[in-house]
Amino acid sequence: MRKKILIIGGRPDPILINCDVAYFINGSVEHANKLSDKTYKVHIITTTGLTITIKNYKTKDPNIHQIRLANYVGAKVNKTIYVDEGDEKIANEYLSKVGYKTESTENITNAIKQDIIYKITGKRPPIGVTILPFYSLKAALSKYKKLYNIYRLRKKNHNKMWPSDFMPSNGVFALLHSILIYGANHDYLLSGISLTPYNYEYKAGNKKFVIKELRRHYVADKIILKCLDCHSIASDDESVLKRTTFKVMTNQI
Repeated sequence: MRKKILIIGGRPDPILINCDVAYFINGSVEHANKLSDKTYKVHIITTTGLTITIKNYKTKDPNIHQIRLANYVGAKVNKTIYVDEGDEKIANEYLSKVGYKTESTENITNAIKQDIIYKITGKRPPIGVTILPFYSLKAALSKYKKLYNIYRLRKKNHNKMWPSDFMPSNGVFALLHSILIYGANHDYLLSGISLTPYNYEYKAGNKKFVIKELRRHYVADKIILKCLDCHSIASDDESVLKRTTFKVMTNQI
């Protein structure tokens, strides 16, 4: 049976629809309880990002970090996937305290994450290196330096993740993961996932944040999504629709 698989990112006001499977990225899990109990719900958490936010809540700018953590309170999902090899113990302890419930957990290591990207797209990170000459000299040198430093570290630890400038966002990775698990013959729906290079908006709690500089994952996301034009994918975001042949997503709950 053909499934509807919804991927929900952190952009404000994503479209929510009835679906068979829903993936939530980090704080977008605030929408999990709005969907039907019949929907199988998967939550992808950037473990390092969450644990840093938890620690900063206790030591720095507690108001902002409390807003970011509020998205997780009371969320109920079927599966939690931790990525980037952060401290799961700290994450689990906090989530259990705020009423977050999950039926199972999985850890995706950096090496597995890169293998999934390659299996679905045929591209192995770092992604977007060839366009570095088109950046300003200052930006290109900065990115080359990041790449070189990671390259040296990977000689000792091949699992070391490439810089985020050359890796997809977790929203786009969730799409790749869902295609790996469910296959190509389903309808994939991207909601709250943007390809805006600058002034990128995301929502945490009731507060909106804007990233004014070039979004770190922009180039890799753009390249990967173009690789998926042959799949049945729809999007609710104009910036994605402009850069792909995806269909327009409709049918809000």
